[in-house]
Amino acid sequence: MKDIKKIVSETLSKKHSINESFERIFLNENDEDKFGLTIQYLGKLIDEGYDNEQIEGVVNEQFDWLKKLFTPNTQNSKDASTRSGLLDKVGGGAISQFKEYAITTLLGWIGFKGPLVNAMAASMVEMSLSDIIAVFRDKQSCAYHGSTVADGVSEGLVTYIISSSTEENSMAANFLRNTVFEYIKSSQFGEMLANAICNVAYKAKPTIISNITK
Repeated sequence: MKDIKKIVSETLSKKHSINESFERIFLNENDEDKFGLTIQYLGKLIDEGYDNEQIEGVVNEQFDWLKKLFTPNTQNSKDASTRSGLLDKVGGGAISQFKEYAITTLLGWIGFKGPLVNAMAASMVEMSLSDIIAVFRDKQSCAYHGSTVADGVSEGLVTYIISSSTEENSMAANFLRNTVFEYIKSSQFGEMLANAICNVAYKAKPTIISNITK
């Protein structure tokens, strides 16, 4: 059994190393670079044995750095409104904000924007933080978790159609909710959508992806 002092020393040393890593990451001026390097580093911690709870702990501890990513771009009122609307749904904690940022970034690579992003991301935000990180690490990981992403996109699409095109709790709304989404989940459309999402996302931002996978 390790000596208590040694355990404490190793824990403090690891925390110091993590703090220094995030300090270096946020010396970058470009937010996309900061995000890519953050994903890369969190993925490295997962490779070293960190589980989902421990990764969430790192995100919480590094909130003072990471919240710089979560601040809406005031020069883009539509983007600010989208992020603000989603945070109202998922809460304002560090974990929720990081998930929201990552998911809307992925959807943004594909070309989704506005209220539809809100609906999709709200459906996907229940994914574990470790799974979300895995989606960004490489195309194979994205494909592995693609069914979860596809379910979120499909549910978001149906939710968006219901909210914008039908009366609440109407026969049409219930039909779409109970029939269309279940059909999408049970068909091969989800698998096709998952592959399409990963292919488009990784083609859209090759620079960020290359930074993450180095």
